[in-house]
This record gives sequence, C-alpha cells and structure tokens, in this order.
Amino acid sequence: MGFVITQKTRHGAPAVEVRDQDGACRLVQSARGATLTELVLRTPEGRLESVIDGYASDEEFDSGDGARSAVLAPFSNRIAGAHYGWNGTTHRLPHDEGKHALHGIAWQLPWTLEHQEADDVHAELCWALSLTESCLPGYPFPLLLELTLTLAENRLDWSLAATNVGQEVAPVGLGWHPYFLPPGGKLDACSVRLPASQTVVTNDELIPLPGEQAFDPAPPMPLQLEGQVVDQCYTVSPAVVGDGVVSELSAPGVDYAVVVRQEHGVVHLFTGDPLTYRPRKSLAIEPNEFMPDAFNREEWRTALALEPGQRREFGATVSLERPLGETATGAPDIAMA
Repeated sequence: MGFVITQKTRHGAPAVEVRDQDGACRLVQSARGATLTELVLRTPEGRLESVIDGYASDEEFDSGDGARSAVLAPFSNRIAGAHYGWNGTTHRLPHDEGKHALHGIAWQLPWTLEHQEADDVHAELCWALSLTESCLPGYPFPLLLELTLTLAENRLDWSLAATNVGQEVAPVGLGWHPYFLPPGGKLDACSVRLPASQTVVTNDELIPLPGEQAFDPAPPMPLQLEGQVVDQCYTVSPAVVGDGVVSELSAPGVDYAVVVRQEHGVVHLFTGDPLTYRPRKSLAIEPNEFMPDAFNREEWRTALALEPGQRREFGATVSLERPLGETATGAPDIAMA
C-alpha cells in the first residue's frame, strides 16, 4: 500500500501524521508526550477501522483527562503517598492524584522526533526525551527515553526504551495507557480475555494491599464488561509469559477483535467510568512492566533496578484479528475431521 509521513499541528502542538497511498489517515502522534491520538488499522476482512480512542479536542488534551495513550515513565500507575525509598533514601514526588503520584512524567513533556521513515510496507517514527530531576522533582536519576512506533497495514508495534545515563542504579518502570474503541461500538457488548493468574487487590485509593494480601486468584475469562466498572491490574504466571501475554477485546457478531500483545509484565484494565470526557466509551488495556506502587514493594526491587549505562526495553503490539475461538458470526469454531 505505501505510507507517507507529514508534519502537522494538532491540539496546539507539533504532530506527525501518517497517511496511506489512498490518502486515508492511519496514525497521528503528537510531540506533546509522544501521545498517539489516532490509529486506524485494517481488519482481517480488509476494512479500515479506528482503533485508538485518543484526545478529541484541544480542551480535552489540555486537561490530561484519562491519560489517554500516555507514555508511562519512569513509573506507571500509582506510587502511594507520592514517596518511595531507594538505596536508603526516601524520595518525595509531586502529588498528581490526591496524595499519590500517578503515571510518571513522560506523557506531559515535549518529545523530539529523531528519525522517521516510510516505504511501501511500513512507517516508523522514533522519538527521544532526556529525563532529569528538573522534569520530575524527587526522581534524581537521569534517563534517556526512546519511543519507536512502527505502523504496518494491520498492526502497530510500540516500543519504549530507557537508558540510565546517570551514575547510580535507578528504579525504572515502563508502560503505556491506550484506550481502545470497542468492536461494534458498544463497550457493554464486549468481553475481554487475557491470561491472568492473579488480580491485584487494592484499598479504596487503588493502592495495593501489603504483602500477599495484594493478590487474589483471577476471575474466569473472558470477562464480560456489561455493567462492570473495572479499574484492575492483573498479573500473569511465568509459564504463560513464555508464550507472550495476549489481551483480546471482542464482541459477539463482530468479525474482528482488538488484540494487544506484550512479551511480559502486567495488564491493567480500565473502563473509564469516572472520566470527564466520553466516560465508558472505550477500554484502556494497559501493558505495564510492573504492578501499581512497585517502587514501594520489596519483591520488585531487582526487576526495577537499571544499572548505569544499561538500557531496558518494553513494548506492545496492537492488531485487529479474528476473535479467538469464534467465526465472524460469533459462533464457536468447530474442527472438521
């Protein structure tokens, strides 16, 4: 098909737009937070479908409501009380939500487009951000963040890397906060399926309980979304991670599903009920390296640690595929002899 990349201004900030050879807009990404605001992919049947529920207006983008498509670094989700201990020192962060810190800072900063390329089969955008303590008081660990988006006809590869450019071991947790439009248009008609082994149990402020109290067995899958208010992190067993973590959003009678793949980490689901703009119109399927408040949990210390000069990558792939175990009509597949 072929892709063309052009520079635009969207929501008051520089942005990059990718169109296909037929002129259809396929992707829009803002330099503000390296935020993906539009994504259109091709279904197995060949149709183009909007996938991402991004910011729809300047006012909405300015508000940051819902952290739509937020690039999460140097931590994802919440840090209890906006403070954490690292190597014997207590660090205090700005309060983003009540008394807690939320979603790091990368999604609120301007990124630099370092490289772009497009050809007949893909378009690639590479962004960079230098993160210092002046960006996030209470995080004295300089990082180089690099985000690469690779768009093909029927998939998007999203990859975030952090390099420790300082002199001390740094705690680093990476993630992404995209909202996906429901196949068929109605979230309550959808179900979500993922290989969850445990749910993360939290208090009323969505902070995980201490120790083993923080984990309960995951519910049976698929999870029906009708009438369900969901803001829940799920862990995945190491046995499953070996085959990759696959999350699927689908609806009966719809011939495609939104599929999010990640090599490891946790998955956080959020139905968006308390949002100011367009509540409960889409589902956040958030691939993250670690559970909420990992900076304050001893069991995550080793995994969080990024040595000086070390680079770590975390990514996800988004595609539109035929629903698992179903035909286009919504009936179960039947193996034929």
